[in-house]
Amino acid sequence: MKTTVNPIKVLIVDGSEQTRNKLTRIMANNPAIVLVGSVGNGYEAVAFAANNAPDVAVMDIEIESRLAGLYAMREIIKLRPNTKVIIYTVQNSDYYISNAFLFGASDYLIKGVSEPDLPDTIIRAAQNRSIIHPEAAEYLRKEYIQLKNAQENLSYTIQVILKLTPSEMDILHLLRSGMKYKEIAEVRFTEMTTLKTHISNLLRKFDKKSVVELLETIEHTGFFLLIDK
Repeated sequence: MKTTVNPIKVLIVDGSEQTRNKLTRIMANNPAIVLVGSVGNGYEAVAFAANNAPDVAVMDIEIESRLAGLYAMREIIKLRPNTKVIIYTVQNSDYYISNAFLFGASDYLIKGVSEPDLPDTIIRAAQNRSIIHPEAAEYLRKEYIQLKNAQENLSYTIQVILKLTPSEMDILHLLRSGMKYKEIAEVRFTEMTTLKTHISNLLRKFDKKSVVELLETIEHTGFFLLIDK
């Protein structure tokens, strides 16, 4: 007996009727896909998804407002966790790509570039086999490298800071506050030569050549948020 595979139910969400019609035509000839809805704003998208549970929603980001599509996507995924959302937009900046995936997008396509890929992208999303397209993949690759470097820098900085003496930690905090050497010496009731020795030890422990470089390195890791008084 032949098994019948149900077609993938797709919802289109775009503020432009012309775009909605174009996407409808692109999907029309694919027997694996059936268009179940086409709406023009986030409110209609959430309501339709709640009542009809589409398998995949193809959504623009900027519909009735700049980020309406992202917020609508978040609500759809909350109401219908099994619905996959593909962002389909003209926006290709890191800001939009980052937030789209943070909000739960399965894939990210650029209008005018990715139309031929759309049916296959929909099928892969419905089958949990999404591959990230080049426009988004390049951003995610850079983001991963930056995150990895930040983690390594933070790990190294923490290891060094844990080895600092209480005096060195206090001086580090005062340097970060913008105080000059003379002011720090007065606050700590210490000789300038002793203070300079402490600062030299700090630079040696962090393997830095200047206080400016030292402070920039630690600031970049965000560690001052933990030691701030």
